[in-house]
Amino acid sequence: MTATEALNDPDVLAVLRTLYRVRSATVSEFSALESIPRARLDEILATLEGAGYLSRAGDAITAISPDAAVAGILRRDLVDQQAALSGAAGLLAQLPTLTRDWELGESGAEYSLTAEIIHGHQAQWEAWGRYATQWPPIDPICLYPDLAILSTIVAPDVARVRASTGVSTALRAILPAAVCADPASLPTLTLLQDAGVQIRTLGRVPNWMYVDDGNYASVPVNWAEHPPNSILIIRHPTVVSALAYVAETHWALALPYSTDAEGWEPVLRLLAQGLSDRAIGAALGISQRTVQRRITEAMDALGVGSRFELGFAFGRVGG
Repeated sequence: MTATEALNDPDVLAVLRTLYRVRSATVSEFSALESIPRARLDEILATLEGAGYLSRAGDAITAISPDAAVAGILRRDLVDQQAALSGAAGLLAQLPTLTRDWELGESGAEYSLTAEIIHGHQAQWEAWGRYATQWPPIDPICLYPDLAILSTIVAPDVARVRASTGVSTALRAILPAAVCADPASLPTLTLLQDAGVQIRTLGRVPNWMYVDDGNYASVPVNWAEHPPNSILIIRHPTVVSALAYVAETHWALALPYSTDAEGWEPVLRLLAQGLSDRAIGAALGISQRTVQRRITEAMDALGVGSRFELGFAFGRVGG
């Protein structure tokens, strides 16, 4: 029984309070003051002694002051906690090795820890078709920091590869908002949309990544290199699931790409992703003055007085 648990017993607490008040020097003397049976009293005194509230030597009994008793209890608890933490640290040190062994046993040869490295942009694109044939996509998502590879290799060929591999699943792509706002990007984006690719935009896309949870994932060999000269294709389910969580988090934060220029909502969507009034106008094919007018109209409609407040208000109405 711990020191705290001991005082949860009303009899134990009552005996301790009486002992503190009368300060009896012996158990015999103290028992004469208590109405509870001697056997029960001896049991309670043993509990208090074990908890650190008193000390006994034969019949002699000495109460320990509350502050000294609590200080001693806390010191013992701290020692116990340090010992427990030390044991936990040793356990955690073994966790990676044990987890690796467990996953190897679970995965079997099909999901070995080896991965394929592919060099060259064209070879990477061809590898996607090969993998898509062997392991049909489930719900893939890809992050692109720019359009370098999309415009030169992927977009012109994506419809053919999808048809030749029989891929019917909708592909998802996350692109930087500023890139999508550039009118020069429109032909590439149109090719992707015509091929059934769903496009969303973020203010910043940190790294190229392809993930199809339950299937495989791919990242640059040199992290954040884009376009990646070499990629690593991984099929280990634990690693793929972790990367899928990252990709899906970005997808949830991204906004659907749209070329609709009517009303103030398209303006606010691009404004929320950090584009300037000039860039928003270029993206939507309207003048900078029209952009500013629509922002003013949105502020009036949502009842706010600044662009900062406008962002919160637009978020509340589902923007």
